[in-house]
Amino acid sequence: MRKAFIVFVSASFCISVYAQDSLQAKKKQKKINLSEDSIIKDSTGLKYPYAIWKAMIQSGDYIAVPVNPDKRNTSYTLEKAPEEQKLEWLNIGNKPRESLSFTTGKQFEPFSATDINNNKINTKDLKGKILVINFWFINCQPCRKEMPELNALVNDYSADSNIVFIGIATDPENALKIFLKETSFNYQVVGYGRSLARNYSIEGFPTNIIVDKEGKVAFHKIGYNENNVFWMKKVIEEIKSRGSNSM
Repeated sequence: MRKAFIVFVSASFCISVYAQDSLQAKKKQKKINLSEDSIIKDSTGLKYPYAIWKAMIQSGDYIAVPVNPDKRNTSYTLEKAPEEQKLEWLNIGNKPRESLSFTTGKQFEPFSATDINNNKINTKDLKGKILVINFWFINCQPCRKEMPELNALVNDYSADSNIVFIGIATDPENALKIFLKETSFNYQVVGYGRSLARNYSIEGFPTNIIVDKEGKVAFHKIGYNENNVFWMKKVIEEIKSRGSNSM
């Protein structure tokens, strides 16, 4: 059987590749370290610059396959990662860093607000629904970077009225309306959210929270991570699988 390769990226962004006969045979893994001096090519033999192949591997979409697995200082070929392996990478690589502002399993303190389209929001009225909440602001580059991924998450659940997406921005409404004319963000957006952020002791942006049907915090993370939406969707599916809860 052809060997597969799982890529791990450590906190210091060092890259290692583990070779194994199957995704289940973790005990037979062989560790191969990649460095800035590693030779990484495509299938035509074109050599990739370090910054490019590093980003491609970190995305989980590509794997580095040793030309000669038994040779220590070999060159590597970049190949598209099998879907099964990509899911494995997302599961074990870089789990989002939890926010210090919340505790999983604790009751989420309800809030009331008015969005930029003058719609009233009171989370007490949303009991029995799953709340997906994002704290952000316009000039936060990581916030803006994750917006397309969050939009895709909204689209995935567009037919499910039991999932509510709320974006709480610290910016004033006028600035938000101008910004959102050019940048799509499919959450229900609340402006002037500084006081709400302070109430929850938000310590960084973006901060994403998922509240389950019982009003308890099921997920909370700070900052942008390429695996955020994978984990958010996983948590949403776990909540849905528990079925409806009377409250």
